[in-house]
Amino acid sequence: CLKGALDDDWVIGVAATTSTDEKAGFSNYGRNCTDISAPGVDLFGTSFYDPDNASFDERYTGFWQGTSMAAPMVSGSAALLLSRFPTLTPAQMKIILQLSVDPVKTKGTAWFGQLGSGRVNVARALEFAAAYAPPIVRGVTKTPIAFAAGPGHLPEVNLFTSNGEHLASYLVYEDVVAGGISVLVDDFDQDGEAEFAVVPRSGGEARVKWFEMDGTLGAEFIAFPGVTGGFALASGDLDADGKIEFVVSSRDGEARLEVFTIKGEKKFDIALESNRGLTVDVGDVDGTLGDEIVLAPIHGAPVVRVLKGDGTPFNTMTVGNPAQTDGIYTALADLSNNGRKQIVVGARRGGDQWVRAFNFQGALTDAFLAGAEGLADGMQVVAGDVNADGRDDVIVMSDRNPTAIKAYQRGAEILSWGLGNDIVIGDTELGAWSF
Repeated sequence: CLKGALDDDWVIGVAATTSTDEKAGFSNYGRNCTDISAPGVDLFGTSFYDPDNASFDERYTGFWQGTSMAAPMVSGSAALLLSRFPTLTPAQMKIILQLSVDPVKTKGTAWFGQLGSGRVNVARALEFAAAYAPPIVRGVTKTPIAFAAGPGHLPEVNLFTSNGEHLASYLVYEDVVAGGISVLVDDFDQDGEAEFAVVPRSGGEARVKWFEMDGTLGAEFIAFPGVTGGFALASGDLDADGKIEFVVSSRDGEARLEVFTIKGEKKFDIALESNRGLTVDVGDVDGTLGDEIVLAPIHGAPVVRVLKGDGTPFNTMTVGNPAQTDGIYTALADLSNNGRKQIVVGARRGGDQWVRAFNFQGALTDAFLAGAEGLADGMQVVAGDVNADGRDDVIVMSDRNPTAIKAYQRGAEILSWGLGNDIVIGDTELGAWSF
C-alpha cells in the first residue's frame, strides 16, 4: 500500500470489483489506501494486432481480469475529467471521482467499508465536475490575436482566437487617440496565460496599459513624461531574471528607449543613435541568456539594428532591397525550432508581399510569398503558435486588405480566415503571442 511521500497523498488506490459490484476475489482492500473501486473482471477490448503472428492475430481480445484492469479505468476517468475541465486541480479530480460513485456491496463482509467510496461512474463524474471546475473563457487558445484600431477611431482592441472566433472588444482609453494605438500580446506576468498591452501609435502621451484577456487592467504607467507623439512597445526578459520587462520607444522626440517592469517601475534608459520612426521587438535571437532588442524603421531603407538587453550594439544589417524605402514590419519567431528567434520581415504599404526571415547575423533563412506577386500592398507580420504544436508560426495581414488573416509555418499556409468590416477600422494593427 503506497500513499505518497511523507504526508502527501498523491496516489489514488483502486480495488477491483465484479459485474455485480462485489469485491473481486483477487483484489486487495483496506481503509488507509483504497480510495475507489473499478471493474476488474471480464474486460474485453482492443489488442496488439499482427496478422502474421498467430499469437496476435485478433484485433480484440478478452476476457481479462485483475487490478491492472481496474486501475486504468480510474486513470482514464481522470484523463477525461482533465480534458473536459482543464482547470481542475488533482485534489478536485479525486473528490469528484469519489463523490460520483455507485455503491458497492460490502455489508456483512470482512472488507466492509474498505473498497473506497464506491465503484467509479465516469458519466456522473463529468456531470459533477461542471460544478467544481473554475470557468474557462470560451474560445481562448494558446495564441489569442488582437486587432487595434487605427487613427481617428475609438481606441478599441478586438480579440480573436487563432481560428477566427471573436472573443471580446475593449475600449482601452477614455478618448479617441488621434494616431491610433499599437497592441502587443504576451504573457507579461508569467502565469501561463496571454495578456495584451497598448500604447498610442501617435498623437498622445506614452500611457502604457496592459490587461488580462477578460479586460481586467493589470497596470498602467506613463513612459517619457511630458513627451507626446508616437510610441512603440515590446516585451521580454532582457536580463534573464525570469521576469518580463516592457521596452518603450518614442518614434519622435526622444532618441532613447525606456525599460520598465510590468508594474511600471522604470529600470533604465538605452540611448539611441537616431529616433527616426523606429519600431521595437524583443526576443532571444542568439541563443544566449537574456533577450535582445531589435529596432526597425517605419520609413526608410530596411536596415535593422540589434542591441543586447543592456543596450550594447550587437549588429546592424540590411534585410531587403536597400532601394526600397517604404519601411518594414518585423516580428521575432523561432522558425527553425532551434531556440533562436529569427527576424521576420514584411514590407509596409508600397513594398512587395514577400515575407523574409533572417538570423541575427543577417543571413536569409526563409522566404515565402504571402500575397500576390507584383502587388505593392505590404504585409504586416506577427508571430504566434496558432495550431498549438509548440512551434512559432508567422501570421500575416495585408496593409491594403486588412480583412484577410493567414498563418504560415515554414512557408506553408496552415490557416486563413476573414474579419468583418465592422472590426477593421482604419489602419488596423495586429498582435499575437509567441511563447
